Amino acid sequence: MPALEATARSQHFSALWVDAFCIPLEEPARAQCLRWMGAIFARASRAVVVLSEPCAVALEQIRATQGVEAAALPSLDDDPWVTRAWTYQELVNARSVRFVAEGRSTAWADGDELLDYVGHAVKRYGEEHGLDVHEIRAKYRRLDGLEDLLLDWKTADYMERSAYQAVSSMHRREAGRPDDHFNAMVGAISPAPTAVAPLRAEHPADHFMRVCEANGDYSFIYTAGPRSTASGRGWRPVAVDRFQAVLPWHSFGEGQSAKVHSTHIELNGMWRLRPRPTAQTAIDSTERWLRIGHADHTQGDVATRLLARLRLAGFLGCGEYMELAEGFFYSQSPLPTDRQVVVAVATGVRMVHGAPALLLREGESEIHDLCDVGVFIGKVPDAGDVICVR
Repeated sequence: MPALEATARSQHFSALWVDAFCIPLEEPARAQCLRWMGAIFARASRAVVVLSEPCAVALEQIRATQGVEAAALPSLDDDPWVTRAWTYQELVNARSVRFVAEGRSTAWADGDELLDYVGHAVKRYGEEHGLDVHEIRAKYRRLDGLEDLLLDWKTADYMERSAYQAVSSMHRREAGRPDDHFNAMVGAISPAPTAVAPLRAEHPADHFMRVCEANGDYSFIYTAGPRSTASGRGWRPVAVDRFQAVLPWHSFGEGQSAKVHSTHIELNGMWRLRPRPTAQTAIDSTERWLRIGHADHTQGDVATRLLARLRLAGFLGCGEYMELAEGFFYSQSPLPTDRQVVVAVATGVRMVHGAPALLLREGESEIHDLCDVGVFIGKVPDAGDVICVR
């Protein structure tokens, strides 16, 4: 096979794992193997990614010139490898990564080289065409996903990746079978192949959440979609075929720690904010962020331009927002009319411009009802308080 020949030419090895040959075809062995692949790739000396032959131009440029020309970017953007569900855990868990082009022995690049040189090429392209990172993201969706994937690999060690990071990285990935979406994420965050045994007839989404809970990370709550109707469990997403991060943008942080009680969940590190006019200092800070990289082309006030930026980043919320003294909260669903609510911002799941957040209706006790999930735009502190949600 050309792919095997390209791999063999690119490096020496004593044993070789090939997904197409080694993964069982029958269920449930296939699903179990996919959940183990994170551990398999973490123990490999190197993961070799075989891209399609058109990508050879970009890889050969890296070898010859230590750079990538803009004309070679579309070939990387057209390659389907980065959009496959299970390739996510292969790359992010690997200690060393090499990219090769099918059938071309001179076309190869290590993971950090590809990240650096493609990143520089994308930046130059944006500067030449007056595009910021979000607009480039909209133009080169697969290439942007490759950059995010490589960045995740560089910055998050195996078993130190939040559930929210995994959900965000799976945003545009295609699953051959319905359960591949969650099996791939389990392989990326599971501390050991058999740490959490699957329950008979359990939905893959429920298994994924149980793995997250065993890891002490509940950041999967910052996903859009229906919630449980069980008493005290309104915070927990209902099992569906896919989870959608409220903002599928690169994030960092230790995740969302919590303690589950029979009547509610106790969330740690939450920053509590109340509706009020946005302070001028927060508006000025947001204006500076909007202008980063290029002149802000969008017409309208700050909140309108922020929404346009969030749309480019993948936000699918309704578009309504709430003013807070410290910034803006954009909800997934229409905001309640009475506004007797509080916004709880995560401090353990962060983005460069904000963090995911919950919209809560305050109860007479200290246990609040979940109204919605959304994203907060503004400066987030390093720590927060305990908030209880049912």
